[in-house]
Amino acid sequence: MTADDKLRIAPWKAVAEVEPTFRWWRQTPACLVSEGKLHPALYDENTNWGAALGGGTVVRRSALGLSAGGEVMFVAVSNSTSPRAIALAMLHAGAVHAAQLDINYSYPRFVLFPRGESGQRETTSLFEGFKVDKDDYLRTPSVRDFFYVTARPAP
Repeated sequence: MTADDKLRIAPWKAVAEVEPTFRWWRQTPACLVSEGKLHPALYDENTNWGAALGGGTVVRRSALGLSAGGEVMFVAVSNSTSPRAIALAMLHAGAVHAAQLDINYSYPRFVLFPRGESGQRETTSLFEGFKVDKDDYLRTPSVRDFFYVTARPAP
C-alpha cells in the first residue's frame, strides 16, 4: 500500500524505486498477472507457484487481484486448480494485476468475522466446505501468515 492508500500488485522491479513510500507490503511468488498479461512461465508443470507433496500442481489455491485503476479487489479461492488456471480466472474477472497467496488444502481461506449470538465476533468461512473454528484469527493465534482487509465508508 502506498502512502496515498493505493494498493499495488506488481513485480518487485516495477516498485523497487518507490518502495520507501510504501506503508506496507507482502511478498508472494512471481505475479500471476502483470499489466494485463500472464506470467510467461505459467504452464501446468511449473512448480514455482507451489505444489503438493509429490509435485502435483493442481491443488487448492488462492489469489488476489486488482482492476486497472485499483478500485476493485478480486479474491479467488479454488479447488483443484493450476497456477495458470487461477491466473486466467483473475484475468477473466477483470484483474489486470494478480498475485497468488497460499496453496494446498488447509491454507487458502477467506473468512468473515460477523457477530455471533453472544455479540462477540466469530470466524466463519465465506466458502462452503472450508473448515475454520469460531476463534481462529481472533482469539486463537495462527501459525500461518494472514492479513485482514477492512472496509471503510466511501468518501
